[in-house]
Amino acid sequence: MKSIRAKIMLLLFGSVFIVSFVIGSLGITLTRNVIEESSTENMNLLCRTNADRIDITFAKIEDSVDTLAHYAEASLSGVRDLKNESYRAKFSAEIEKNALHHIESIEGAVAIYLYYDPSLINTTDGFFYAKPAGVEEFVYHPLTVVSAYPEGDNEHVGWWFVPTTSGEATWFEAYYNANLCRYVISYVVPIYKDGQLMGIVGADISAEHIVEYAKEVSLRKQCIKLRKALDTIHLRAMAIGKLHSVAIEHIAIPHLAVVVVRA
Repeated sequence: MKSIRAKIMLLLFGSVFIVSFVIGSLGITLTRNVIEESSTENMNLLCRTNADRIDITFAKIEDSVDTLAHYAEASLSGVRDLKNESYRAKFSAEIEKNALHHIESIEGAVAIYLYYDPSLINTTDGFFYAKPAGVEEFVYHPLTVVSAYPEGDNEHVGWWFVPTTSGEATWFEAYYNANLCRYVISYVVPIYKDGQLMGIVGADISAEHIVEYAKEVSLRKQCIKLRKALDTIHLRAMAIGKLHSVAIEHIAIPHLAVVVVRA
């Protein structure tokens, strides 16, 4: 009788142990899944947030430069008037005031400039405000003399020759700007009046600024955000990834299409 009772008790304890083990294991698994799902959701949110911030930066730059280009074209009475130094100085001052107002509010922006066609005015003129490496405020920067460099020298004068040759607004891939001593991404618009080139207006974004967003999600194996792409150019690791030991396989700008960041 005692043997049967002992067997029954042993069976009950064994059953309770097995049930407890199963329930405990299931609870641990469910808890782990919830934590992983929450972590994934948080990472995806970070990806979306940073991608949106990048999008906004490029959209603001494009909108500001386009607006300045249209304003300059509409405000100019005639291309020949730019040959008059007094008229040109007054015209530049008005564009300059609007340019600084636009650029100072854009996160990551490091330069804004207006450059007249030197073949039109027979000199170098316009304005160039920038944040050189290590400087937090926009300061006046000497204008680059385009004729001092060959057309293929993109580090110094690509911002002039590329858009004025194509005749179109241009987004540049990340490159080292020797004038600013930093990596930038440029957007430049050629300005025409009655079909004649009068100059260009452009702005630069710090490439390191974009990498900083990427670093925030680089601890995960990958962070991917898909979005319908409009006009895209590619920012690759060979250009700036080495700066922060972050491999940026592909970033499409100005409207972010795919971001893949690997630690």
